[in-house]
Amino acid sequence: MNMLSMVQLMAIAPQSGAYADCFQVERLIAEGAIRRPAQMENLLVKALKYAIGPLDGFAAGAVFDASRQGNFESLPALVDELCTADTPLGLRQASLNTGEYVWEFSRRWPWAEIIHSQLDGVTEQTGHYHAVAFGALISDATAQKARAVAACLMTAAKSLVLCAAKYLPMDLTQAQRVLNVVQPTIAQLALEYSQPGAAAPPSRDPEDIIAAFTTGQLD
Repeated sequence: MNMLSMVQLMAIAPQSGAYADCFQVERLIAEGAIRRPAQMENLLVKALKYAIGPLDGFAAGAVFDASRQGNFESLPALVDELCTADTPLGLRQASLNTGEYVWEFSRRWPWAEIIHSQLDGVTEQTGHYHAVAFGALISDATAQKARAVAACLMTAAKSLVLCAAKYLPMDLTQAQRVLNVVQPTIAQLALEYSQPGAAAPPSRDPEDIIAAFTTGQLD
């Protein structure tokens, strides 16, 4: 495992825009729908299980496999298959915003130069989805698919929690506790998506998840 690349990738977590905007974290806090870390945990688990996981988590595993095999030409078809008209637009945009950030940020790392040289042309066709950028980059950091998927989901979770920490009375220790609570969910999803023959589950619209959360239908 390339420890440096793993550490650098896990440190990337945009605190605004992207997933935080997609799940309206700032608005939910401002309106009082989220007042405590436990409420953020509730929303985060559902976002991972029903939206971020089925799109970016599953796709990151597929991109990881293709990258490890040097099969980059398969990525445009893979992205077309996963990001269909049925994929919620807000979720797609959040993934693109995050992926653009990751892809451009990683240009400063010497170890990522070869990955950029191999994929810059391909990503012009696929778009810089989070799963594409992260899945390709983390293929240099680990040989374990489940670990790659879990890392992708954890960075998405971290971006949501860090955004919440700016508006809630929640310090970094409490933010880390929230991430610790969702780790079993992330581990379970990573294991499921890494099984041979696993199929991508449908992604729910973040608007539906938010509506269920605000009306108390998320347990």
